[in-house]
Amino acid sequence: MKGRGSQWATNGNVSKTSLRICREGGVKATNRLAEAEPLMRRALAIDEKSFGKGHPAVARDLNNLAELLRDTNRQGEARPMYERALQILEKSLGADHPDTQTVRRNLESLE
Repeated sequence: MKGRGSQWATNGNVSKTSLRICREGGVKATNRLAEAEPLMRRALAIDEKSFGKGHPAVARDLNNLAELLRDTNRQGEARPMYERALQILEKSLGADHPDTQTVRRNLESLE
């Protein structure tokens, strides 16, 4: 889970490696934010379909996408993603889990 602080397939689809890099924050870390956002949204959609909308992997994707949105001065779009991630993690991992605390701090930093 990333706190405050690419590879494309030739047919236009996102490769598994791209999704892994995206989930780990690699594309965002290279400051290629325009490329990172569609990859992060794709990773979120895949994880929602694969694991269900209440899975911690979905919360991770939401948090990472919210971080990117915050970094591109789109705090209004980031807030609901942080809130949803926090709700998922509080329910699945508990309020005291480190990932839950990270998302809570990220959300609070918007205020």
